[in-house]
Amino acid sequence: MSGPKLFWIDDDDRLTPLEEGEGRFLLFPGRELEHHLTKSLRGRIGDSYPFCRPDDRHCFSGRIVSLTPLTLDLEPDHACFRAAPSTKLGLALAPVKGDGFTSILGQATMSGIHRVRPLLTDRSVVEWGDRSRWQGKQSRFRNLVREKSQLAGRTDRMILEDPVATDRFLNLSVNDAFLWFDENRAGTMGVSELLEKVGMLSGFPSFSGNGACLWGMVGPEGGWSQTERELSHSLESQGRLLRVSLGRLTFSAEAAALSVVSLLGLVLSSFLESRDKSHSLLPD
Repeated sequence: MSGPKLFWIDDDDRLTPLEEGEGRFLLFPGRELEHHLTKSLRGRIGDSYPFCRPDDRHCFSGRIVSLTPLTLDLEPDHACFRAAPSTKLGLALAPVKGDGFTSILGQATMSGIHRVRPLLTDRSVVEWGDRSRWQGKQSRFRNLVREKSQLAGRTDRMILEDPVATDRFLNLSVNDAFLWFDENRAGTMGVSELLEKVGMLSGFPSFSGNGACLWGMVGPEGGWSQTERELSHSLESQGRLLRVSLGRLTFSAEAAALSVVSLLGLVLSSFLESRDKSHSLLPD
């Protein structure tokens, strides 16, 4: 992987609309973007690069027109635009020790996960309930999301949400549906059965998918508590949760989270995209 597939236009960068040409701008890069374009890529007048505004997914082709100050002429690149999916994909997990969460977050970003929510579970090994500790990590995590998004060519900004207790998370997400991954295989379904259900979203009779989020939930190293499992049974009876097993082997919390990220971002997303396309072809 040689470098970013595109560059994000962020708060440090300045855009000035041009009168000629609808949707055209002059871009005056901030310090970080300017350093990358001029020092790392050794950009010269006439060189072109792809850009996007991650908050509205608009894409541009930018051509350097001045080096002092560094200025680029941006033209809309409609071929790069990707509409937001009708169903978002989320990962809710108990944070793991060391650099494990960083690894999971990077993989989730590059796999197209839309939302990540750390969970404060009954058996959490890492405690982020202290708001100041979490806030001290946010800047590093958001920089990682930006870096991995640009490497992957991602045109939207993944949402990194504040840590919350499991029961509160489930109560906050009243319009969403959940895949509860459990090392206790009793009453769970395998991945193959899950794919059959999620392909048509038949496993979620109360889940419309229109703007809602389908969450993969991964517990801590010590597993879900009995109290938390009772929460999952309650939502299961409401048609909003499927309990899933990753198989006979026991995974570490990090390995389980990375497996769920791959399942969500690389497999389930293709089912949901195919469904969106088939619905868009239906007559009104």
